[in-house]
Amino acid sequence: MENKLIQAELLDKKLKALYYLEANIIDNIIEIGKIWHEIHSQKLWKYSGTECKTFRQFCEQECMRSHATVYNFINIYKKFGNCAEGKTVEYSRLVKALPFVQDEKDAEDWLHKAITLPKSAYEDSIREAQKKMPTDQCEHPEREQEIWQRCKKCGKFYK
Repeated sequence: MENKLIQAELLDKKLKALYYLEANIIDNIIEIGKIWHEIHSQKLWKYSGTECKTFRQFCEQECMRSHATVYNFINIYKKFGNCAEGKTVEYSRLVKALPFVQDEKDAEDWLHKAITLPKSAYEDSIREAQKKMPTDQCEHPEREQEIWQRCKKCGKFYK
């Protein structure tokens, strides 16, 4: 019984540490985006002392970051920077919302969805914004279903 209590206390301590770190993630993401934005917009990357001819080359060769990831950080900073500080939200959810954020109100709406909606509901919101059928509104008609098989040996899916 004493061992269970010790383990429960350890779990509580670990969860508190996670919650603290998660609360700071978005602030760090925004700060990372801000710094990348400054490097890009001020063309500071040209002073790296390397032969990189483009920002993309600089990101990928000098910093070992994909340019897509760097631009995601920049765009999160530019689109969500004013309303996301201090909030706890998954980076990937903000990335998925980027194409739909045109102004501050959009940013606040998508941020609220990213924070409050369960995964499936958030994915359906993204699908709706893409003008696709949300999974929760589809009746899944039999003639529209596909049968897939999976190899037990290698895990590959095929029709």
